[in-house]
This record gives sequence, C-alpha cells and structure tokens, in this order.
Amino acid sequence: MTENLRRKMRRVVLTGTRNFTITETVEPSRMPDEVLVAVSIVGVCGSDLHVFLGRHPRVRAPVVLGHECAGRVYWAPEDTGLEVGEPVTFTPLVPCKVCAHCRLNRPNICLNRQVIGFQRPGGLADIVSVPVENVIPLPEGFDLRKGALCEPLAVAVHAASLVGIARDQPVVVTGAGPIGLLVGMHAREAYGADVHFVEINPRRTEFAEDLGFEVVSAVSELEWALGSRHQAVVFECTGRLEVVSSLMDLVPAPAAVVLVGTFERSQDMGLYLMSRYETRVVGSQMYTMADIERAVSILSGSNGQIYGRLISSKVFPLEHVREAYEEALNPAYSVKVQVSVER
Repeated sequence: MTENLRRKMRRVVLTGTRNFTITETVEPSRMPDEVLVAVSIVGVCGSDLHVFLGRHPRVRAPVVLGHECAGRVYWAPEDTGLEVGEPVTFTPLVPCKVCAHCRLNRPNICLNRQVIGFQRPGGLADIVSVPVENVIPLPEGFDLRKGALCEPLAVAVHAASLVGIARDQPVVVTGAGPIGLLVGMHAREAYGADVHFVEINPRRTEFAEDLGFEVVSAVSELEWALGSRHQAVVFECTGRLEVVSSLMDLVPAPAAVVLVGTFERSQDMGLYLMSRYETRVVGSQMYTMADIERAVSILSGSNGQIYGRLISSKVFPLEHVREAYEEALNPAYSVKVQVSVER
C-alpha cells in the first residue's frame, strides 16, 4: 500500500508527566514480517504508571504506551496462517536475537530488547504493528477483555516458574495489586500453594480476602499466620526496598524471594542476612513466549473466569485514557483497569 493510501487512525501519545495527547496519523506501513492488529482493549500496567508519572528507570515521554492488548487481525502477510478479523493477543517483547542472552534462548533478558508500548509504538492506537512471531491467536468467541489479561498473567506464570513451589507450601505475596493478585492466584490454582498476602490498604485487603486469601498488614504478622514448620517462598510485588528488608525478619527465613515489582535503579539491597540464612534472591523479568501461551491456555480453560474477576467492570474509552490512568493510580484499586480502543 502506498503512503498516500494508508488510512488515517488515532494514536495516543504520552507527551509529558500525566499528559496524553490524541493525535491523528496514518496506519503503520505493511511489512513482510509484521502483522497489523486492530486494537480492541488495552490494560493499564504498573510499569505504564511509572512512565505516566515520569519515574520509570528506562522509559520517558514522548511514548505511545500499551502492551497489554487484545484485538483482531487488520492485515497479515501471506502464508502466516492468520486471517483478517481473527482474535489475537501478542507478546510485546521484541528481542534482538543476536546478543549473548538471546543466543542462550533467554529473550526476556535480551540486552537490546525493545518492548511494544515502550521502545516501539504501543496499543493506545487504532492499529499497532507487531512482528508475526509475536502474535498469538485466541479461540473464536474468546472475551477480548480477558485477552488483554494474558500478558500480565504471563508475568505471574514466569515468576512462579523460577522457584520450586510444592503443594501446600507457604507462599507470601507482598502487595495485593493486580500483579500480586495474579501471582497469588496462579500459585494457588496451578501449584496448590497456601498463599498469604501482606497488604496495608483496607480495600485491597478486602478484595484479596473476597478471593479467598489470608491477608496480614505487616510482615511481622506472618510468623503466627504461617507457623514455623516450613520456609515460605515470597513474591515481592511492591517494588519497595523496605519491604524486602523486612522479609529477612521472618523466622524461619524465606527459602526464596522472587523480585517481581519494579525497583528504582538507585536502590541497594543488604545481602548479609540473605547470605546467612541461605535465602535465594531471584529476579523475575517479563516472560517467555511459552509463559504467555500458558497464560492464554489458562484463561481459555475452566479457571479462566476466576482470573476474570480481576478485570474492572468499568471500561474507559480511548478519549478518556488519562482518567483511566488516574483511576489505576488509586492505591485502593486491585482490579485491572482497561481502555477500549474500538470506536
């Protein structure tokens, strides 16, 4: 398609801290190794909020956000097996394929990675361009609002895969926001773990309890809640250094601490107690294609409705994207805020 025949579309640009601008542009060029996806739903992620507030360690405005997406194929190259109108989601991770980590089949820690919605234009637009290999078909009739939950669930699937979790093993999740709840739900549903949350916000606490979880307001309260028979696996989802430090006051000490939250680059962690008690500290970075495919399978299965409870009943139109982000900043919010791009 020549440049002058490309259709006009809307695109939302974060132009500065807490400031979005809706622009009119033309649809992305049709490339032989890219699929054009007509975006239906975009989730608001915690990392998006860091960018929105100007606090992300690597991403700054101007940027087109949106990496938790679901939609339909708008155009695809021949021989891809994809049909126009087919429901899809995608992994936003675009690895370089040549660095040392990519050669070890670790694309999620690619040294030169790009992420759709950060380094590449994201889903807050009528159409987004996605590498063919990143596109994941969804079953016909699949709720596209759940489709946009595939990416954040993949974060939980990947984090849980990094440590061994035994049935009935104590698992502690610090922070009952959307990612923390997805981690806790996956640990319970997939591994049969005994999951406890640490959360100080009353509304988040109430929501987690409604989902059937035990919740305490401080790490110091965990000892009586967990008992002393087993070491817990901890998933840290707040991104707060003081929370990580307080975890080492647990007796017995955690078997492992998985860092899922986003930390400021300047933060340092005291390692003495972790070394003394042989606590493993594991970084968790995004996910692999296998993780997101697993997430699609989970959401397509009998447990899909359980995870669907994390999606807000309120959907914001694209024109109200700033309101959606302000809503997601509400510390009492545990559900996933989503933006509808469909006209």
